[in-house]
Parts: sequence; structure tokens; C-alpha cells
Amino acid sequence: MSIPSIATPTVDRYVGQAEEVDRYEAVRQYSLAGILGVWAAATLPMAVLAWVVAPWLSHHLGGVSRWLKRS
Repeated sequence: MSIPSIATPTVDRYVGQAEEVDRYEAVRQYSLAGILGVWAAATLPMAVLAWVVAPWLSHHLGGVSRWLKRS
């Protein structure tokens, strides 16, 4: 019974083919509008939750929390 072999390219084929590759060619720099858009997408929902939803929700959940009261 023979052992099947897998054909692989020889090492000689790749010797001397050192190609200059720019590592940052695929990296895209954001514009100012893109930066502000990402910032707004992260900041505005947090601001709405902190300044609108949380105060509204605190008045509808039964008042002051137990740990805030002095005993």
C-alpha cells in the first residue's frame, strides 16, 4: 500500500521574491465628519439616557433608593 503524497510547491520558487509591501495601504483615515459622527454615535445615546431617561425612570420606580437613606 502506497502513501498518498500531497503536491507542494518547492522552496526555490519563493526565494528572491521579496516584494515591498506597504502595511498601511488598506488603512483608511477618517475625515473630520467621520470622527464627529463616530463620537456622536457613542455620546448622544449616553447623554439621553443620563439626562432624560434616568431622571424620568427614577420618579416612576418608587422614589429614593434604600441605600441613599440615612438610618
